[in-house]
Amino acid sequence: MKARRWPFVTIGLILVNTLVFLGTHQAMEDQKDPLLSVKAHVLVLAAQHPQLTVPLETRQLVTDFQRYYPADWAEMQNPNGEANESEYTQIESADELQQLQAEMDSLGTEYSKLAAASITERYAFIPAHPKLIAYVSSTFLHGGWLHLIFNMWFLWLAGFVLEDVWGRPLYLVFYLTAGVAATQLHAWASPGSLGASLGASGAVAGLWERFSSASLS
Repeated sequence: MKARRWPFVTIGLILVNTLVFLGTHQAMEDQKDPLLSVKAHVLVLAAQHPQLTVPLETRQLVTDFQRYYPADWAEMQNPNGEANESEYTQIESADELQQLQAEMDSLGTEYSKLAAASITERYAFIPAHPKLIAYVSSTFLHGGWLHLIFNMWFLWLAGFVLEDVWGRPLYLVFYLTAGVAATQLHAWASPGSLGASLGASGAVAGLWERFSSASLS
């Protein structure tokens, strides 16, 4: 495989993806566990203590989980599978409810702060709550070194040839369009997913589809 000119767009895309990864990966790792812990705590409290008032900050989280994961919600409501009175279904005293409500309110405030600061929540693609910017920004985020390295390696293999054949403007437009299209297909396949989708895999897969077609023709 040979190209007649330097693949500046492909090199630029690899550099941008790598720089974004270096600038965000550690922060994403540091933010992940505290946010997941707060989410889990909120959901458990809301499921096992329906008397509590769910704060506005976490109401959408609880509503979405009830809607998209009903089996998991039912299991959280009754984790031991006991249909009658248990430690999870006993009526709490007024003091206990007050303490639990204070805990729920505190978790709501903490969740709001963590979600606002979370790179994943703001820029990764979450099918249940699609953001316009996330269609593009999510393709420049990666979950780990292997995720980045494999995507960039295959981007290089297909990209430097296609960039030469198509020209730089068309090649860049196709790359970005393939990434957006792959993200939308994921949204259609998993419309209620609360999991974050990220990575350049969709854009790279689009390039490889065209590269393979061109190689076989």
